[in-house]
Amino acid sequence: MVCTYGMPQDTTDNNPALCECGRIHRPETRYKNNCRYDRDPEKREEENQKNRIRQSELRSDPDYNERRLRIDNEARREKMEDPEYREKRNAVAREWYEKDPSIKQNNNKNWYDRMPDEQKEELLKRNSDTSRESRKNNKMLFIEHYGGKCMCECGCDQSIPLLLTMAHPNNDGARDREEHGNHLYDVLVRNNFEHPYSISLECWNCNCGKNMNDGICPKMPEI
Repeated sequence: MVCTYGMPQDTTDNNPALCECGRIHRPETRYKNNCRYDRDPEKREEENQKNRIRQSELRSDPDYNERRLRIDNEARREKMEDPEYREKRNAVAREWYEKDPSIKQNNNKNWYDRMPDEQKEELLKRNSDTSRESRKNNKMLFIEHYGGKCMCECGCDQSIPLLLTMAHPNNDGARDREEHGNHLYDVLVRNNFEHPYSISLECWNCNCGKNMNDGICPKMPEI
């Protein structure tokens, strides 16, 4: 007798194997009395109960969950390091997104809506901390790129990073922020400090003083 996959089956009572194909067939597709579970329903229920208990114990074990998550992450990382797999995955994603851009937006929204409130707060805090740290690092790169000290013509030479800021010598900072957003440090670093507006590095005193004094630093010596 053969199973639905065409493999021979042993129907003797002493043989524990299901069949040579090694599959456990669904009741509607396997032949009656062809496997040990069909011959012994109590044995089948006993095995199922053991499996349910074991899975429940594993899921409640923090070490098991952490180990499984680590293994899954490592496997995912190895896949993403494969250029061929990454390109294939990106191509499928691009094709899927081009068909209907709203699908991705809806999926992201549904994923966020399903998230528990505690996880939402944690996610927002983590993103906020990451953005804040990124802007701080980009400001330090900006200061280093522009010489590390105040460039005002008054000769201030202030070099304390907390007291330095971005300045627009042509007084067009509002228009610059309107076009490129408020995080100009990020924009400059991302574009390798190539920018359509004139930028300089000044201390807060010089920069604010110029804004309130028609573009002239109040610390300039009187002539």
